[in-house]
Amino acid sequence: MQIALRCIVAGITLLFLGTVVQAQTLIGGKIQLFSSGATSHTLIITPPVLSGNVTYTLPTSSGTLLVNSGSGVSNAWLLGGNDLSGPADNRIGSTTAHDVVLIAGTGAAPANDRLTILSGTNAITNHDGGELRFAEPTAGGSNYSAFKAGTQGNDITYTLPAATPGTNDVLTATAVSGNDVTLGWAAPSGGGGLTPVTVEKSSNQIFSNNGYANVTDLGFTMKPGKFYKFTIVLEMTKNNVGGNAVEGQLEWGGTPNTSVLNYVTSLGETGTRTTDNQDIAYIPSAGQQTVTERITGIIMYSGTANSNFQLRMRRSAGGGANSRNLVINATNSYITYYEL
Repeated sequence: MQIALRCIVAGITLLFLGTVVQAQTLIGGKIQLFSSGATSHTLIITPPVLSGNVTYTLPTSSGTLLVNSGSGVSNAWLLGGNDLSGPADNRIGSTTAHDVVLIAGTGAAPANDRLTILSGTNAITNHDGGELRFAEPTAGGSNYSAFKAGTQGNDITYTLPAATPGTNDVLTATAVSGNDVTLGWAAPSGGGGLTPVTVEKSSNQIFSNNGYANVTDLGFTMKPGKFYKFTIVLEMTKNNVGGNAVEGQLEWGGTPNTSVLNYVTSLGETGTRTTDNQDIAYIPSAGQQTVTERITGIIMYSGTANSNFQLRMRRSAGGGANSRNLVINATNSYITYYEL
């Protein structure tokens, strides 16, 4: 091996001829590394001002980038993954008005799967028919729910509802302006292309006093000036064969209260009512212990604001020693309704 040291005015040249390595240290904190047998070189320059000595340790494996930690020791940025834990937030992105594009795939864009974080709009774009997936909880399994755009003739922006929905509400388009669609919640209605809505009773319900109380699940929201057709099916149990009768009524509200109800029941009761309640369901004081009743009717709601059409029940009219609890069974009890 031959080693030559040569002093020059501009700096010091080190020639490691045996290993074909040539380096030159220049005045001003510069190092020139020459390529083998050529005059081309790589130049390393220190910052203009240093507060202390900084050591750069070269990575030991290929495919890594050198990152200075700022504490005098360098770290390698690994292409296969990096631990970004630290005393403060860790950020990957752009501090200028440029998009950040993450690409995963084997082909050339746009064939690759791309996730673009757009500057200025706080938007995230999943390219090329990708899906936005929400995974199950860790203990829930390996499935997911996803949203995916169809083939469109133009961009469409959907604005989500600003409030929480009511029970059984559906998602509707409340306003459309160009390609912007505002979404909102509304009570479902039949007709106009929508199928009738059926709500099953979720659990058994016991009525143990003489005051009327709402039958949970068996009701719906009415809109002013609308007609509704409904069918209520009840499987009712009176927990003794004798005892007083049990009764039910339909109630609704609104101002002015001039709604008209026409109804017929499977027990042979019919009628027309314009007040806000109507006795309509009934188990007589003697006879069967369990009765299934079907109530079909049409109501025209003439109030000025949305109101509830609600089935209410009570144990008995008179009470007394022979009164028994009324049970509405969840099995075979439901309401079906739609807007005419």
